[in-house]
Amino acid sequence: SELSVSNIKVVTLESEQHRLSNAVGTIGIDHLAYNKRVSQLESTHKDIACKLDVTTAQTDKQMKAVSIALASHGEQIQCEKSQIEQISDILSHQETEIAKTNKSAAFIADTIPIHEERLIQAE
Repeated sequence: SELSVSNIKVVTLESEQHRLSNAVGTIGIDHLAYNKRVSQLESTHKDIACKLDVTTAQTDKQMKAVSIALASHGEQIQCEKSQIEQISDILSHQETEIAKTNKSAAFIADTIPIHEERLIQAE
C-alpha cells in the first residue's frame, strides 16, 4: 500500500512538473511577445519624436519668416506715415501761403476803386 501511495506521489509530481514546464514555456512566449511590443512602441515613439522635431523646426522657420515680414511691414508703415506727415506739413504751409495771397488779392480788390477814383479826380 505504501508503494502505490509513492507511485501516485511520483506521478503527481511529474504531472505538476510538466504543468509548470508548460507554464514557463507560455511565460517565455508571452515575454518575447511583450518585448516585441515594447520594441514596436519605442520605434513608434522615435518616429513621432522625429516628426515632431521636423514639424517644430518648420513652425519655427515659418514664425521667423512671419516675424521678419511683420517687422519689414512695420518699417514700411512708419516710412509711409513719415511721408504722409511731410506731405501734410507741405499742404499746411501751402494753405497758409494761399490764405496770404487771398488776403493780398482782397486788399488789392478793395483798393482798386480808390485808385480809380483818384485817377478820375486827377483827370
